[in-house]
Amino acid sequence: MSKIEKPDDFHLTIAEIKKKDYPQLKALMDRVYVNLGGAWSKTTINTLIDAFPEGQIALFDHDQLIGIVLSMRVDYAKFSNPHTYDDLIGHKEIIRDNPEGDAIYGLDALIDPEYRG
Repeated sequence: MSKIEKPDDFHLTIAEIKKKDYPQLKALMDRVYVNLGGAWSKTTINTLIDAFPEGQIALFDHDQLIGIVLSMRVDYAKFSNPHTYDDLIGHKEIIRDNPEGDAIYGLDALIDPEYRG
């Protein structure tokens, strides 16, 4: 993929991440997190989508996935104080989304390096 030089070339769309997007999501996370272990597992992404689909956001340029935001619902009283990643993500990457949560917790946000300014 070559970097787009002119804004006229963009055709940006925001949508909920779908399970069918995983191959592009994996490729994107592998590029961004090349030195950090690469993409989250398909199981973990599917768990997020199943638990809180409206909190998993995709940014597409034409049909190419170029950015994502992953989030979950939490109890503000519990997570407004210092906490660890393990408090949010349990053993074997079990997402602890709280459907009754009163706050959104951003787990990850990334943009394809080719699209960064």
